[in-house]
Amino acid sequence: MAWTTTQLSDLEEAYAQGILSVSIAGKTITYRSRAEMRSMIEELRASLGVSSLTAAQSRRRVTLGQVVRDK
Repeated sequence: MAWTTTQLSDLEEAYAQGILSVSIAGKTITYRSRAEMRSMIEELRASLGVSSLTAAQSRRRVTLGQVVRDK
């Protein structure tokens, strides 16, 4: 099975919420521990060639600016 970045994002989202069961491609996978789930996330990242920051996470990034005016 070829993994997608969407599936990786779904797995990372579940991990972030502390959920050990995930449905991917119509199959439910239940991990025994967060460590096992984390290992799978790292494996998927490596196979997809993506960094630890996925597209879903980067969309949530907020950058704030500050304007300073001379008085």
